[in-house]
Amino acid sequence: IIDKVTLDEAKSNNWVSDFTIYNLAIELSDEEQRLYNKMTNKFSKYFGTFNWDFDLAMQCFSNDDACKRVASFLGWDPQAVKIHAVQLFRVIQDRKFFLYNLDSKIKVAKEIIDRFPDRIFITFSESTEFAERLAEEIGDEAVAYHSNLTTLVVDDKKKVVAKAVKVDKRTKYKDNSGNLYTWDQIKSAYPNKKLSLLGNKRRKDLAIKRFKDGRTKIRAVSTAKALDEGANFPSLSASIVTSGSSKTRQSIQRLGRMIRYQEGKSAFQVELYAKGTQDEKWLI
Repeated sequence: IIDKVTLDEAKSNNWVSDFTIYNLAIELSDEEQRLYNKMTNKFSKYFGTFNWDFDLAMQCFSNDDACKRVASFLGWDPQAVKIHAVQLFRVIQDRKFFLYNLDSKIKVAKEIIDRFPDRIFITFSESTEFAERLAEEIGDEAVAYHSNLTTLVVDDKKKVVAKAVKVDKRTKYKDNSGNLYTWDQIKSAYPNKKLSLLGNKRRKDLAIKRFKDGRTKIRAVSTAKALDEGANFPSLSASIVTSGSSKTRQSIQRLGRMIRYQEGKSAFQVELYAKGTQDEKWLI
């Protein structure tokens, strides 16, 4: 590293576009708050076993000797210590999944996009499921782009006829009426349509092509982490981070997608976080 440039210096030299970041607190619904409190109580119960020492909990999760040492101190059976370590990391993952997939965030993200019809948006999340749900909620103006796009059955006009689903470890195709078919069955069920499969890679290529086209109504791309780095969309003028992590690099890279220089562009990024939760700590 020969030199470092601050964002303020980059803005003043027109190397990046002017931008503003807004941190927007989301109030949990009563049911969401109840579920979050329940998980937090479990977290406190299991974490307290290890005297709030994350490294010690990690050791007990993967090392029987560490379990024996803690068990000796507490007067417990080593297996009980192991169970508490496993339960701790299970509730950590459950809480992350919960915060990553809040319905409240989908509602607010859509409201923001609807309020700025002249803006080109990118939305970031930590969950491919959330990215898909948000794109569906936004509707015809959005495409989803992530690593887990479902294979679709489309007709010759690219209209979706069915989606691939797993049934007893076999791939079947569920149409818009909820009927399940094998590939041969769905071709027979729709004899007047020329059907083809649109897989993950082709869907991603098509999503980016439609988003960058400029002639379509698509003005939002909903992604998980697949576009955190490297993607270059100069026309982007707004982004919404629906969920992130405590990693500074990730935050910087996501900001970089939106502030690519374009003359006269003034961009904004909205960071959504659930007030009073771990979400807020990650943001800080």
